Amino acid sequence: MYRTETYIEELDRAINAASLDFRQFENKSFIIAGSTGMIGSAVADVLLRISDTQGIDLKLYLMSRKMKSLCDRYAYCKDDPRVIFMEHDICDELSEPAQADYIIHSASDANPIAYATRPAEVMQSNFIGMLNLLKYGKEHQTKRILYVSSGEMYGKLDDTHDGFNEDYCGYVDYSDARSCYPSSKRAAEVLCQSYIKEYGSDVVIVRPCHVYGPTMIDSDTRAATAFIRDASEGRDIVLKSDGSGRRTMCYAFDAATALLFVLLKGENGGAYNISNEACDISIREIAEIAAEYGKQKVVFDIPNQTEAQGFNRVKTAVLYSEKLRKLGWVPQTDMKDGIRLTMDIIAERKKTHE
Repeated sequence: MYRTETYIEELDRAINAASLDFRQFENKSFIIAGSTGMIGSAVADVLLRISDTQGIDLKLYLMSRKMKSLCDRYAYCKDDPRVIFMEHDICDELSEPAQADYIIHSASDANPIAYATRPAEVMQSNFIGMLNLLKYGKEHQTKRILYVSSGEMYGKLDDTHDGFNEDYCGYVDYSDARSCYPSSKRAAEVLCQSYIKEYGSDVVIVRPCHVYGPTMIDSDTRAATAFIRDASEGRDIVLKSDGSGRRTMCYAFDAATALLFVLLKGENGGAYNISNEACDISIREIAEIAAEYGKQKVVFDIPNQTEAQGFNRVKTAVLYSEKLRKLGWVPQTDMKDGIRLTMDIIAERKKTHE
């Protein structure tokens, strides 16, 4: 259950910290593709909490490939007239609803195991899914589309840079099927720019760094989420590398408000990094923080072949968020607090099911 006391407090903290006029969402409708994923579900919960606390009338069309996933994730609002569940595969063309003011495309199989075992499907969902939503937006006069790309689209960092800003474009190995993810994210971004150029579409893009938080899903095998899950469930954290790779992290509700800033204030065609530079941290340090709070140990192991194939080849993935901050966005949560809050909410959810 995602309506624990701490979870609701975190929603309110994120909303109160955002310097946005949410009255702009009055009587607006949203399609959220990938609404059961980490980022999409955080945005949906933030929007519904805004509606609850500020009396703003809005409508959410929450899309997922599986109706059961929607019913399980949003059990608290299954009879809510503001919420319509949509069982739909993003790779299929979309004709309903008849109208939507905003589309948020956060549907993507961002899972290292999928990169190793289902690379073709990863590429299809990223590119064809974007194409279908752009077509829908063009045909239904959608006000704005927001595409959730990825910091992985930058490729490898060269020796002359410490991190990625929005103008950087690095090397991606197209002979490696692991490149299905960054390559299809790049291609989908170019598709967005093409629709802007040819059809006058209004599209904005965000490039999240490594996001973590209480909306993480059980199938997510990325390092930070796996570490937090293991520590929360009383298991030692297993590192499959030396943990020296650096990442900028971002708490899920900070990422959610970042999307709303870009949706309301971003420039058409603009791309914005989402990262908290204060959370520039090594993978090993993330493991150690989670282990300490969960009273577990960090142990080292050799990855199996499938795991190794799915690993991010980029050792340094530091994103700069100055462009986003100029819109007024300020992240609120550091790494230690974010992991603590996430694990507290996981513990509260577990109690509600006992």
